[in-house]
Amino acid sequence: MKTFSISVLFCCLWWPTLAQLPGNTINQFTDSQGFLVKPTARDNIQGSPYLSDDWCAGTLTINAQKQFKLSQMRFDALLNRVEYLYNDKVYEPTVVFDEFTIKLPSESTETTSRVFRRGLPDVDENTAKTFYEIVYDGKIKLLKKVYVRINEYPEPLSTVQIKRFTKVTVLYLYDSQKMQMAKLEKKDKKNLLAILSEKGELLNQYLITQKLKPNSEENIIKALAYYDTLP
Repeated sequence: MKTFSISVLFCCLWWPTLAQLPGNTINQFTDSQGFLVKPTARDNIQGSPYLSDDWCAGTLTINAQKQFKLSQMRFDALLNRVEYLYNDKVYEPTVVFDEFTIKLPSESTETTSRVFRRGLPDVDENTAKTFYEIVYDGKIKLLKKVYVRINEYPEPLSTVQIKRFTKVTVLYLYDSQKMQMAKLEKKDKKNLLAILSEKGELLNQYLITQKLKPNSEENIIKALAYYDTLP
């Protein structure tokens, strides 16, 4: 009970100070803006639960108005948690935010900024607290969710089991007008038209005319961009 009271008092004291910063931006969170992340027993698990093990630049957005910059952050896809680095210690932001961007290192020397958002309807094991990557932000949004599992595999010629983080990517479509979520089981025309059946005939004609196969994220985005133009 004492801990809860102290936490509430801390948030009340801290939030006005943060909100009054010039331009509502902060370049680096300190230890006073986060909860210290306790180390977890992951040393015996191969792989990583993070989108990238590198500390990357990014931003946190609150109510689509206030934006806070972070110079060293990362996203734990297993725990659905944003973390930031300060004085060689890892923290989780105390501020409640609905969206964040992160510049992940790509295969090239450039970096790609990705947008993640939560507050969407429940689907599968996901809740309104689950962050999705926004791949296409139209009337019908294309969302990407990276699931992280801990799988065990037998080590060759041994009775020892090897634990490994395994990432699985799943795509969803979100109808922002009907506020409905649907999993895109496969990247193909059959599944896409099944979800967008209301205007499926017009979309199908477009796919045929353009010789467009929705078998990639890029082509699905093109299909959704056309779908957004339909009355």
